[in-house]
Amino acid sequence: KVTDVAWDAAGDLLVSDADLNGLNNRVLKLDPSGVVLESWSAPGDQPGSGPAQFDLPHMLIVDQCDRIWVADALNHRVQVIANDGTFLGEITCFGNLGVYAVAFGASFFSPPETILFVGASPATGGGTGQISLFAAPMDCTQPTIANLAAFATFDVPIPSSTSTTLLHSMTVDPETSDVYLAVLGGKLPPQKWVPAWPGGERPSPRRECSVANQRASDPILIAYFTRRNMNALNSSVDPAPPAPGCCSSSDGPIGPPFRVRSDCRSPRRRSTNRIQGVRPI
Repeated sequence: KVTDVAWDAAGDLLVSDADLNGLNNRVLKLDPSGVVLESWSAPGDQPGSGPAQFDLPHMLIVDQCDRIWVADALNHRVQVIANDGTFLGEITCFGNLGVYAVAFGASFFSPPETILFVGASPATGGGTGQISLFAAPMDCTQPTIANLAAFATFDVPIPSSTSTTLLHSMTVDPETSDVYLAVLGGKLPPQKWVPAWPGGERPSPRRECSVANQRASDPILIAYFTRRNMNALNSSVDPAPPAPGCCSSSDGPIGPPFRVRSDCRSPRRRSTNRIQGVRPI
């Protein structure tokens, strides 16, 4: 089953092809005419846990260095491979949670990095999922990735349904850091999680450069996430965000703060995660 698609810098199509205990657990690269150029998997396309091997590859994204970040669900990791299939690193701090979703948020120049959002939830379904945030290095001259540690996480309660429920897919608006989640199972609606900024208003990033060294002052903004119903997306007046340090609200628990960094130069943003024309469901 095709679980996700993406495109690399050359315009070739990348496909994650996964079957739970089934035929295929692989990532394919195809040219624009559909010819398979590369196939990365364990022998026989079976589940594997080695470099460039997968156990239910569920979602993939391509960064500005043309590296491929794969949500390797049942290996409980994010695996990073080069465009030629070379293993570049992995992130493995998710315990027994299945890693089903990856998305990029805002990008910054100094140092070059992008906020990586990773969605994980119990592979057996239900329970509590988790969104983790990482500062993913984007220095293309040093493509390997260390086993990064999350600088923030927040919990996502998985609603119950008549079938298995999982935190299934995710995208992030790089300008607002709003997180959009698709939850698998029954007729469950998507979720939107938004930063609730201290003081009730989203601060305008200050871009101040030192004349002496031309380095950014790098101010830090602290944000908290709280769930919003998807049907409220077109509301002209947003509800007041909770106060910093608040532990609960009518929408459920609020996660710990995460830090958004800005500098004196406009961040480079990829268009793949831009949210346009979102309407209530």
